[in-house]
Amino acid sequence: MPELPSPLTPEEIVARLEGASSSDHGEGVPDYKYIEPTSTAFDSFVDYVRNDEGRFLLGFPEVDLAMRGLARGEMLLVVGHSHNGKSQVLYNAIVTALLNTDAHILLFSPDEPRELVAQKLHCIAYGRNGEELEQQIKDGNEAVLEEVRSAARNLFDRILINDGALTFTQMSDTLKEAQDYWGRHPNFAMVDYLELQPGESDHTGVVAKAQGLKRWSKEASIPLAVVHQAGRGSGDRHKPALITAGKYGGEQEALAVLGVYRKRDDPSLSYLEKCYHSVSINVRVTKNKRPPNKLGDFEYFLCPHTGQIRTYRDDDIPPDDRYMR
Repeated sequence: MPELPSPLTPEEIVARLEGASSSDHGEGVPDYKYIEPTSTAFDSFVDYVRNDEGRFLLGFPEVDLAMRGLARGEMLLVVGHSHNGKSQVLYNAIVTALLNTDAHILLFSPDEPRELVAQKLHCIAYGRNGEELEQQIKDGNEAVLEEVRSAARNLFDRILINDGALTFTQMSDTLKEAQDYWGRHPNFAMVDYLELQPGESDHTGVVAKAQGLKRWSKEASIPLAVVHQAGRGSGDRHKPALITAGKYGGEQEALAVLGVYRKRDDPSLSYLEKCYHSVSINVRVTKNKRPPNKLGDFEYFLCPHTGQIRTYRDDDIPPDDRYMR
């Protein structure tokens, strides 16, 4: 009977691991601050494209490459000042998922009635002007009415919206009803927004809500994005809210924190800069626990008519400051 190999000592294991990590580029490779092997970029790209773990992607390539998606039981915090586009960023992510995948989504929206959320989602998906859509429906435009009805029966049948302020137990009951309705588990959930969850909104209350939502996402086994409104002391509106903006709203509970802001609010902008930024929106990856913990600040075009957010093109720049008025 052949001899079995003797087990390695802890010291031998460490030595072998160190040898393996240094074998690619030889001994004594310095710990560079600004460069890394290009192979790591390809590793990240392959992981992003393959998405083996079925993570929910937001549809903004730069953000997705940094975060590499949101997995089940993970929570994303989207922070920003009021009326700065936080919810709109997630609405665009939801529409992208509905249009390009078989995603089923659960949306808790105590901030806005479900009818208004449905209208915003439709405008993003179909490139419709919100005011014009309302007028066409009032006028009985049959083509538009059929478009809305068809979308409701098909595309938007994969999203369920509850606009009540639900307790965690009620959220779990809602999830069970969604599972029964679809015959499957949702791919993603959104809460808009944190402070409107039942309970106190002081320091202790908001922390408890964040911890509760994180616990709920793990128990429900679902990726969760939570909108959090930055307080008055979290910096200027035209700058990204610092990570401390989520200090009392779950920063510690979140896998990642996105800061959403509008440069249009900067009082020092020149006239031409005001025109440019009147339709721009920035999404900043402020915190990212997913190795290699990439951060970044990315600028997009926010269509003032449809609410669509996409890459900014030269022909998107308004000729004047009409969208600042």
